[in-house]
Amino acid sequence: RASCPHRKCRAVVVREGAPLGTAAALNVVLFRVSELRCAADVDPVLSVMKANETRSGDVALPLVVGVVPHDSDWAPVVDLAARWGEGAEASSARSVILVQVEEQVLGFQVTECTGVASLSLDQISVLPPVVARTEREPCVWGLGRIEEDLVPLIEWESILTAEELAELSAWDRTHIEGVDTDGTVARVG
Repeated sequence: RASCPHRKCRAVVVREGAPLGTAAALNVVLFRVSELRCAADVDPVLSVMKANETRSGDVALPLVVGVVPHDSDWAPVVDLAARWGEGAEASSARSVILVQVEEQVLGFQVTECTGVASLSLDQISVLPPVVARTEREPCVWGLGRIEEDLVPLIEWESILTAEELAELSAWDRTHIEGVDTDGTVARVG
């Protein structure tokens, strides 16, 4: 639907340069959190890495399960299964999706990252405001039809609250082993 009211769909139409009323696509990364299959816009995704690259340790924030190195800094990793009340994912998590959320780089720990897909606008159904943004699922903005499944479309920016993002932004990374006093990743070797 080229007249889709969600800002992601409008952005796709503009970004692809397609005039209204023509087909456009939303490229999504596909992943699983426990048994739930999900999709989210691929544009803010910086990389996908194995969950075993996550360094746990003295992380004093309740939603952070560890950190992963990114450039010369550390990115906090949030366990999506625990965030969504599915229980801690540490034993079965195999992937971390590194995402640019506003001014921060965050890792989201998932059971499995399964690939990338392109959804045409007629494969996307935006949730009505009454259904969208529930307290339990504030980051689901629509459903995408992928093969025979309806998959929740996740908005990276809405997974954490503004307060949680501010707390992560102010977080002191200098206490992590392997970090220089200025907060950058120390050289190993």
